[in-house]
Amino acid sequence: MSLETVNRKTQKKWVKELRTLWICGGLQIIAITIVLSLGLPQAEWVLAVLLATLLILAIGVQLESYYRTQNLIYRQDEQALDLVRELFQQNSAQRRQDYRQTEALFSIFSLLKLNHPLPSMREWAISPDLGALIISLVHEHKPKLVVEASSGISTLIAAYCLQQIGEGSVVSLEHEAQFADLSRDQVARHSLQNIAKVIHAPLVPVTIADQTWQWYDIAPHLGILQPIDLLIIDGPPGDLQHQSRYPALPMLFSALSEDAIVVLDDGDRADEQAIVTRWQQEFPGIQVQRIANEKGAFVLRVRKSL
Repeated sequence: MSLETVNRKTQKKWVKELRTLWICGGLQIIAITIVLSLGLPQAEWVLAVLLATLLILAIGVQLESYYRTQNLIYRQDEQALDLVRELFQQNSAQRRQDYRQTEALFSIFSLLKLNHPLPSMREWAISPDLGALIISLVHEHKPKLVVEASSGISTLIAAYCLQQIGEGSVVSLEHEAQFADLSRDQVARHSLQNIAKVIHAPLVPVTIADQTWQWYDIAPHLGILQPIDLLIIDGPPGDLQHQSRYPALPMLFSALSEDAIVVLDDGDRADEQAIVTRWQQEFPGIQVQRIANEKGAFVLRVRKSL
């Protein structure tokens, strides 16, 4: 128990004892007043007792006011301390997260030989820990073809890994022409044009199980989108529609290789968790691993032969 808690309990106990003393003292004053007033005329005796009673009541009112004020102060102090504790916990959690992201960023810099500084990470872009996960998966599985739903820093990281391995390519789907151009510029700036290709694939209506979704127009590009060994899903945006990234697996499952790996970002969101549950029901051969990184992620291992 903290010293602060002990002090509060002591103060509350002291106030309660003071109220008890007031009641006992008041009764004693009335008793003494009655005894001393026995030889007085009745009117004076009654007046003396009345004055003593009023004095006791006045003291009681002051004590009660003091007691209520102290209780109010205690409650306000407790609320303030609860707020301080909450802010401290949030700050501590943020510091731990920042430390983990810094560690992941150092891992990325130590594992990749960069030709140019990487763009800013976190917020809307991938976090460093997801970048480190992609590096680990690429080096472990050595995919011949990496396909991304969305583009950005992950495009560069995957391309650098394939460059180190000495084979493989990355194809990234981007639904907004402006961002596709920006990603192409980044690929060129890092001299990765021979490995990474960014395709502008506008969102079009697709029907899956009698439900219509907005998803990338992949029809013109099916020839270069298979067989997919590593599929990274970070788009379309989650606020576009309910379970916005669900179509990825139904639309691309036939293009996946026999032992493909699928990475789904933003695994802490309810939509993404529901999507994975849905995929497990529709594709029984997949194995799911949840990754506890900054935004949460899922790694799915496809076993088509099962």
